[in-house]
Amino acid sequence: MSEIQERAPMRHWHSMSVEAAGSSTHLSKRIAGLDGIRGIAVLAVVGCHTSIPFMLGGGIGVDIFFVLSGFLISRVLIAEFMATGRIDFAGFYWRRFLRIVPPLIILCLGWLCLALIFDISLRSLARDFSVTLTFIADYTRSRGGIPHFLAPTWSISVEEQFYLIWPFVAIGLLTFIRARQSIVSILVLTAVAVGAWRFHRFETTAPDDLVAVYDSFDARFDALCLGCALAFLTEENLRIIGKLWPAAVIVIAGFIYASAWNQPWMYLGGFSLIGISSAILIAAVASRSSPMLAMTLDSGPLLWFGTISYSLYLWHWPPLLIMMIKGYSGYSLLLSIPISIVLAAASTRLVERQATLLKPMGSRSIRIVVSLVVPVLFVIGVLFVPPSVHR
Repeated sequence: MSEIQERAPMRHWHSMSVEAAGSSTHLSKRIAGLDGIRGIAVLAVVGCHTSIPFMLGGGIGVDIFFVLSGFLISRVLIAEFMATGRIDFAGFYWRRFLRIVPPLIILCLGWLCLALIFDISLRSLARDFSVTLTFIADYTRSRGGIPHFLAPTWSISVEEQFYLIWPFVAIGLLTFIRARQSIVSILVLTAVAVGAWRFHRFETTAPDDLVAVYDSFDARFDALCLGCALAFLTEENLRIIGKLWPAAVIVIAGFIYASAWNQPWMYLGGFSLIGISSAILIAAVASRSSPMLAMTLDSGPLLWFGTISYSLYLWHWPPLLIMMIKGYSGYSLLLSIPISIVLAAASTRLVERQATLLKPMGSRSIRIVVSLVVPVLFVIGVLFVPPSVHR
């Protein structure tokens, strides 16, 4: 792109079809190294939950996932809009359904099998399923400790709630806002406002109820906004930001090592700093500011763990919780990790990849019907599930 094009506002996104055909291609293709970031994020979460000493703050892997998700999905939406002048909402929600729902359903079926073996209350499982599959787990987790058997799914609820509205916001920004910088500013200011709201909630919430802040959509979607903002930046902007990656790595490593989710400094700017650091790391990989970093993240175990990250995030919890129910503690909980990895690898191969094959299939009418499933389930959850959960 010429200097004028780099510096000028991105006017009339929909009218750039000739140039967009080329420029949108790089927006939607795979970026080497991002699977490695996924691998780091999921291993941090697993390490935290299994009480590995030097991963006290591994829960921040969720925040890394949020930023990465916002970045990748926004790039796809931008590429689609630049190439066609519109966003296929039915196609978007069809892809989200195939990505998120099938592994969740198999996880629920897995818990039913475990319930028969370990005498787990089916009533409790039914409550968990009702909030997980209606994507309100962030709300009920923060108010009633439900789900318990599917506790990690609170973050999936946060993501799905965000993506119920983001495509509509995105097309509004792409249609009516003429400058990339203006769109980035709007998204960054939104993230700042969410961070300020999180701090306010922290200040006005009892220490014993901090999970109500930690798990809630309204206090956590700033990381998703930062990822979305990152997707609107030019390649040059990404390169400039990406040069700060050594500092970002130090910050992320420090938080993973020492910062538990309930520490005050996490709400006084810690979560915001994690989001910013994650964005810097992603910018470095996306722009290849450091080819060595991209190559390191795109090879070996980190790459493989990145490819199974969603399933591992879902399946690391059942064997760990069963072991805790059976009285295991301390380093013995590490035995749950290889079991989780096997289950995750099987889920990725047999469920996720098979669901991916369905993406180009199906008529327009089928896609429209399926695309409405998650929104309808969410509305049902909001209107009808909480009263039954809290009885």
